[in-house]
Amino acid sequence: MRIAIAGAGLAGLSTAWLLDPVHQTIVFEKEPRLGGHSHTVTAHVDDREILVDLGAQHISTTAFPTLARLVEAVGLVDDLVPVPLSTTLQVQDTGPPEVLFAGPHTATPSWPRTPVLGSAAESLATLVTRAVEWETHDASWERTLDELVEPLEVPRMHKDRFLYPLLASFVGCDITAAKEMSARAAMAFVLRVPPAGPDEAPVWHNLEHGLGSLTAALAAGLAHSEVHTGRGVHQVRRLDDQLDITDTLGHHHRVDRLVLAVPPGQAAQLLEPLAGTTAVRAAFGAFDYVDVTVTAHTDATYLPADRRLWSTNTITVRNGWAETTTWYGPINGAHVFKSWTTHRPEPPREPLGRADFRQLRLTPAAIRARAHLHYAQGDGNIHFAGHYLQDIDSQESALTSALTTAQRLAPESPRLKELAP
Repeated sequence: MRIAIAGAGLAGLSTAWLLDPVHQTIVFEKEPRLGGHSHTVTAHVDDREILVDLGAQHISTTAFPTLARLVEAVGLVDDLVPVPLSTTLQVQDTGPPEVLFAGPHTATPSWPRTPVLGSAAESLATLVTRAVEWETHDASWERTLDELVEPLEVPRMHKDRFLYPLLASFVGCDITAAKEMSARAAMAFVLRVPPAGPDEAPVWHNLEHGLGSLTAALAAGLAHSEVHTGRGVHQVRRLDDQLDITDTLGHHHRVDRLVLAVPPGQAAQLLEPLAGTTAVRAAFGAFDYVDVTVTAHTDATYLPADRRLWSTNTITVRNGWAETTTWYGPINGAHVFKSWTTHRPEPPREPLGRADFRQLRLTPAAIRARAHLHYAQGDGNIHFAGHYLQDIDSQESALTSALTTAQRLAPESPRLKELAP
């Protein structure tokens, strides 16, 4: 078959990579680069060339097992670098920020640490215990975060200034909007990679050359596919049992199947002219996104004045927003930071690069909508792939959606077996 794929993020490229041994695919990406949220940039700092992931970054061999197998399948497993992810949360009202929590981190001679635990840590432990109970009893994914947090017997201040902000920071939404998220989705990153010990941080992994090296490897592994950047899908029409794809340069492509690996809003827009897609387009409309700006920089503007309180991730809570700064020091030894800067009062003083993204806020309405989209897969020879279709918003969910689509379109593909558990 000849299959068109709209979108060259991880979901679209993984779909093409899985189908490539069996079918001819043509991938359209409206942006000038591949990767979507996998956006690695090169910066020169202190006579060193540093690769910074402005977008998606972390990999877990336990929480993201399919992604870990893909990294191995494309030959990048030796590039995985273990990264202990510690967390500091500080609240800034009118004066200097106040550190409420600084989690444990494996100590090193070059990085003295002073954890700040106390009652805030006790409140977090209470939340985690209750969330584990929900997981154990398979509580509905449609139950909201405030249903989980509000009954907890912890101080009101900790709910409003610590627990809700901590979980809001994973998405980039405000604290009020975080309460409406799926509780199990909101807690997933906390529960799935537990600390290795009481005085250690959870260990994730980064790719030495950035997550962009994974999308580049996927593209390099396409022997029977065309990949076009700067050229998206403009229009879709039905022609008997085939589809006519018009790209944004006005060229027509007749294909047997179409995979929409683009955000829900774009997918709904492409389906609008097609009869019988009203319910599917309504389902796409149920996904809520948050616009965020991420900036790489070399100044420590957003970190505590006391370096002993620095963590791999520092969350600053201000005016109802919780925004994270990732410190690259424990990752590659560089004095480089990546910060969510959408609502910061001042931009970084020494920027290296910036990018805008849309992050999914997974709500009960979205959980119901994607169940409908699963039933609609393949109708009219159109399939869907993307981070929003599976589990939580992550690289793993994007890849899993690609795997599900490829299993329908090319069950005999040998690459499916490479990603099997």
